[in-house]
Amino acid sequence: NQPMKNTKEIFVFGFAIFAAFFGAGNLILPPLLGFNSGPDWWLVAIGFIISATIIPLLALFGHNYEVTRKVTYYVKEYTCKHCKKELTTNGNGQLTELTPKFKEINSILEYIHNRRMLRLNRQRNFSNQTAFTKPDLQISA
Repeated sequence: NQPMKNTKEIFVFGFAIFAAFFGAGNLILPPLLGFNSGPDWWLVAIGFIISATIIPLLALFGHNYEVTRKVTYYVKEYTCKHCKKELTTNGNGQLTELTPKFKEINSILEYIHNRRMLRLNRQRNFSNQTAFTKPDLQISA
C-alpha cells in the first residue's frame, strides 16, 4: 500500500508542477506580450521569467509546516520541516511566531483543556452508569 501511495503522490506532484510551468497561459501569453511590447520585449521577458519560473520554484521550496503539538481542538503548534521555525495559532486563529510567552500560554491552555475534557468524560461515564442501572424496587405487603 505504501509504494502505491508514493507513486500517486509523485504523479500528482509532477502534474501540478507541469501545469504550473506549462499551462495554456504560459504558452500563449508570452508571445502575445512580447509582440505587443515591441522594442521593449526584453522587459516583458524578464517579468515573465520572474513571475512564471522563479516565484513557482520558490513556492516549491517554501515552508512545510507540520503539527508538533495539539494544545486544544483549535490551537496547535507547528514546526517547519525545512527551517525549524516554530509557529502557533493566536487568539484570532492566525499563525504567529511561537515566543516564550505563547509557549507559556499554550501550556496553561492545554492544562485547562485537558482538565475540562477529563471532567466531561467523568460526567458522561457517570450519566451512562446511572442510565443503565436498575433501581431496587422493594414491595412491602
